[in-house]
Amino acid sequence: MQTLPGAAIIQAAIAPGHEGELVSFLSAAMPSKVPEGCVALCDAAPGAGLYDVMEGVAVIGVLGVLVRSLGYIGSSWATGYDCLRVQIQAALSDPAVQDVALYVDSPGGEAAGCFELAAWMREAQQASTKRVVAIVGNYAYSAAYALASSTSSLSVPQLGGVGSIGVVIAHVSYAGMLEKMGIAVNFVFSGSHKVDGNPYQDLPQAVRDRWTANIDATRRLFCDSVAAGRAAAGATLTSDDAWATEALCFSGLLGTAEAVSKGLADAVMSPDDAFKALIASRSGRT
Repeated sequence: MQTLPGAAIIQAAIAPGHEGELVSFLSAAMPSKVPEGCVALCDAAPGAGLYDVMEGVAVIGVLGVLVRSLGYIGSSWATGYDCLRVQIQAALSDPAVQDVALYVDSPGGEAAGCFELAAWMREAQQASTKRVVAIVGNYAYSAAYALASSTSSLSVPQLGGVGSIGVVIAHVSYAGMLEKMGIAVNFVFSGSHKVDGNPYQDLPQAVRDRWTANIDATRRLFCDSVAAGRAAAGATLTSDDAWATEALCFSGLLGTAEAVSKGLADAVMSPDDAFKALIASRSGRT
């Protein structure tokens, strides 16, 4: 996704209409200090800011836009894959924690780093006796759904949403505006692909075709990841089934019910009820 003139193009796994949130975050200068109310990852420790523990359950937020590296936790508007891995690993190793609940309320974010974390989550759960579940607070779309689908169970509220199994790249062209202003940008470069996708020229078809092939490959990786995660949770959802959703967001009463019927989620349930069900299942109660 193009962020600023001259900035790098990135692949985003984010729901339609939320692209601006990721662009705004990546375009903004990183704060010189940890935002108020947040904890630097290097300073956090179990019981001191990595997560809250409620009735033996470590509650970890997957909130806001998702990015590869953030360095601090406790934000409601952004979550780093780097932080999530440290938090989940610590919770799985914490003797005070019996289960882990990811509280997910996110439109998604960067594709880079997402599927590596999802694969690691599946492996970590196989090596642990503890369950990691996803409790969707409102919606879990795209990259957030990739992570939620890599847990042992996934619940979504009836008016919430899941899905958006797709990838997007946005290219911004200022060519027409600059021409009207009488401004010409001239590149002197070596290497025929050195200025591919620059924002001062319209996107050539050859570059578009190459990018399309690339994001199609990433979408297939996404579908494979979802299928692997849902299979581990006992759902019969194949990679082709995930592909066939065409990045649809399954939302609202009809959408969430369809998501369960297709195997994208396990239950339509409020976050409170999902948490109670997790506690009850530990003691064998229904």
